[in-house]
Amino acid sequence: MAAAEDVISTKPLITKSTSLPDYINFLLSPDTPLDFHVNVGNPEISPQERIGAVKWMLIAHSKVLRVMLLESKIRHDNEMSITDLDPDTFKNLLVFMYGHDNTSTLQFKAAVSLLSAAEKYDVKELKHKLAEMITTQVTVDNVFVVLQEGYVCETVPELWKIANEIVQYQTKDLFSHAQFPRVSPEVLLHIVQQEALSVSEV
Repeated sequence: MAAAEDVISTKPLITKSTSLPDYINFLLSPDTPLDFHVNVGNPEISPQERIGAVKWMLIAHSKVLRVMLLESKIRHDNEMSITDLDPDTFKNLLVFMYGHDNTSTLQFKAAVSLLSAAEKYDVKELKHKLAEMITTQVTVDNVFVVLQEGYVCETVPELWKIANEIVQYQTKDLFSHAQFPRVSPEVLLHIVQQEALSVSEV
């Protein structure tokens, strides 16, 4: 799996003073002696985190991981490496695969990162839930998060439509936002290539 160009921090895992069920905490605990482990994170950015996982849950929920774990050369291994997700996003993915839906408690950036993971690893039910939720929450204050994950978010037509409408009709607010000077070249190019912007010149 190719390394992600940018690994966005998504801490904390849970917000709004919620807690995970005891069995989820047990499965996510590094002290639980699971027989399969995933080394997660881009090693060029920071050391990978070794996370225990229930292998058959990965196989059951993700078509991509199903192929990797049943049909590839690693099918007999007790561990694998995932470099295109950060550890917190992978843990959120595990929470859903283990049967607990905590999507409504995630911070916006964490939800978008999880949407990206659901798309990459073909977890359709999770992608559908997150797409509906994120679409209702996107604003000028968080649209840069959506634009940064454009290659995924554009696969959700209504979300991508709203994000581009914010760019086109709230351009002045976008340009004056504190995050604007830090946008990636790809996001900046996407903004200036819009058919219309609500400013006199760029």
